[in-house]
Amino acid sequence: KKKKISLSYGVYRRYAEVYRNAKIISDSGELGDLKQISIFFGNTYLLWNLTHAVDLLIFFSNAKTAIWANGIVEFKKGFKVQKNLIDDDPIVKSATIMFDNGIIGSITSGGGLSVKLSFSKGEIEIGADGTWLNINKNNQNVKNPYYYDKRNIISQPSKSGMQLSIENLRDQIISKKKSLITNSDILEGQRILYSLVLSEINNGSRFFLKDVPDELVITGKINNKFA
Repeated sequence: KKKKISLSYGVYRRYAEVYRNAKIISDSGELGDLKQISIFFGNTYLLWNLTHAVDLLIFFSNAKTAIWANGIVEFKKGFKVQKNLIDDDPIVKSATIMFDNGIIGSITSGGGLSVKLSFSKGEIEIGADGTWLNINKNNQNVKNPYYYDKRNIISQPSKSGMQLSIENLRDQIISKKKSLITNSDILEGQRILYSLVLSEINNGSRFFLKDVPDELVITGKINNKFA
């Protein structure tokens, strides 16, 4: 706390080449304005796995903050919510997040470990956990809403996202290179995850991130192991 340092995990995909290339295209404006980010991670545990998906939402959105989150969350059988303590790692079946810049993030129960970025003039698909990237957009010579122009890029990275994240950390220490993730990104990811659970507890209503209590603890516990 004294050094104002935040620690997180499950964020290394933002370092991987295919996701960084997708973000360059996204930020270029080639496909118009980004409208929605959809992530297909299947039904998965909140803190063991979903940290990856939520960080990608933050990474691509370029938003300063999320406003509210709504989640369909399943606790283990017989689980009882205690005040400011959730001793579980619930399964998230679906989630919607509204960012302050109007971009909508969604996490679906569909599988495939893929990401779709939807723009006003096209879309980007990152498939099979970063194995390939599709860029689909309007054909300027055909007046219709369909994305006939398609470009496929097969990812052949020389280093994994994990390797690149460690290298970036090393370079920050040695040469003070800029980090690819900020303290605010880390804290925002945790608030979003907590808001999904609080949404479920509050009968599935939208839960505003500003209302997440600082004293709330989610242990991420599964069979006596912790996330």
